[in-house]
Amino acid sequence: MNLLLKLLSPVLPSTLYVAGMLVSPFAIAQDVSAKRLAPAATPSPNGSASRKPPAITAQVKRTPPVWEVLGQLQTPESVYFDPASKMIFVSNINGSPTAKDGNGWIGILHVTKDGSGPDGVEKMIEGLNAPKGLRAAAGTLWVTDIDEVVMIDIGTRKISQRIKIPEAKFLNDLAIDDKGRIYVSDTVNSAIYVIEEGKPSLFVAGPEFQSPNGLLFHSGKLYVAAWGLVTDPETFASKEFGHVYAIDMKSRKFKNVTKKPLGHLDGLERTKNGHFLVSDWQAGKVYRLDDKGRTSLIAEGIKNAADLGLKENVILVPAMSGNSLSAYLFK
Repeated sequence: MNLLLKLLSPVLPSTLYVAGMLVSPFAIAQDVSAKRLAPAATPSPNGSASRKPPAITAQVKRTPPVWEVLGQLQTPESVYFDPASKMIFVSNINGSPTAKDGNGWIGILHVTKDGSGPDGVEKMIEGLNAPKGLRAAAGTLWVTDIDEVVMIDIGTRKISQRIKIPEAKFLNDLAIDDKGRIYVSDTVNSAIYVIEEGKPSLFVAGPEFQSPNGLLFHSGKLYVAAWGLVTDPETFASKEFGHVYAIDMKSRKFKNVTKKPLGHLDGLERTKNGHFLVSDWQAGKVYRLDDKGRTSLIAEGIKNAADLGLKENVILVPAMSGNSLSAYLFK
């Protein structure tokens, strides 16, 4: 990870080409946070606010959000709205994505009663390492954390269990099927594990799975937003971009949803009208993907668009190296 830390910069290059490979540097930015934080002030016109430039490159114009959370998050990787508890959870790495430093935490994002904007971030769980993907079911919040999956009781806000996956190197996102089985992506190993009755096992693995990142279970299939096969775990370099694809649960074979490789993909959600929403971490973009695999751009200029969430018609996108979260309306 030393190379990753050296790549830290206020403004990231959209793509680096090294030895013919696509290199995606993980820029790690940090901020301060309290137990419950008030909404941050809007940056002043003269640029005196502490927030770093929003655009991922000088050439990309930032899409204005309807509201955003500034200065209250620490390397946010994933945001998830739980319909059962009506809570919005945000995972904060707060350091290196692979360091077992105990700096990571899970926050609850409060919004105003009318839903028009944020109303502070509350710390729910502290002492994790590098928490990333989030999903909830039956009162439990599931969180990936490097090489283990952490189960948090939403009611008591306490860790109820930790499930270790010894062979895992970079657990990223997770999904839950209609039988309660948990699927967990390992981007570095280009693998997906399944947890059933508390016991993990390998579901699929191999270079053909393109270093899976975002996961989503829908209508009997496991949908995957792939990074593109990682060739160097230090830099997350890859020879090509990743697809969105669907895995058949019985045959465990997959079929591409996107016709062409789309990007270094991260978050994946599905709207009520049957469209997918997918984020491109490196390019800082969010796309809509229709049932024919056609893409349209929804937002851009996000400083590393990580694992997005969806609350009704509002898309919630964490900017991992921007220490912020932006909300966009989906029509």
